[in-house]
Amino acid sequence: MTDEDGVSVAVDLPHGKEIARNAERAMATLQEQLVKFGNTMFCAEPVALQLSQAWFLPTATINAMRRVAADKLEAARIASHPRPPRAKPAANPVPYPQEELTYLGNVFNAKARQFYEKHGVKLIADAYEANHEKGMVSLMITRHCLRYSFNLCPKEMKHLKPDPMTLINGNES
Repeated sequence: MTDEDGVSVAVDLPHGKEIARNAERAMATLQEQLVKFGNTMFCAEPVALQLSQAWFLPTATINAMRRVAADKLEAARIASHPRPPRAKPAANPVPYPQEELTYLGNVFNAKARQFYEKHGVKLIADAYEANHEKGMVSLMITRHCLRYSFNLCPKEMKHLKPDPMTLINGNES
């Protein structure tokens, strides 16, 4: 098989030679089966068969050969596709908007630390998971106000005093 870009593959079909009883029908069957590509990326142009003699091949064998050839051609196309060169990294990386990161920056590994250093952050605290934070610290900050959702917002209900909220997971808090 050869595609429109000139990528070509060949498939060997080990099968016993048997002269076709009906040469015209055998050639027609071969022609019909070789151009069926169904759910593949290929479609066939009319096939010019050049055989020394009309051979009998079972339809299942022809179909298997066509599927193997289509798979090989797809793999050959992918292998021959020219890949663009990798873009060079920016010479001057964009500076990070902050020069200091607290534990909320969630910097836990060397790659994250290198990233922030490369982008100009001068002071980088370890993530909360590193267990370097002492005492009570905020663990979660959201734009969604939990107090407002539970009708406990002191801004909305002036008579409420904002008590600390605790996140509970099973027996842990």
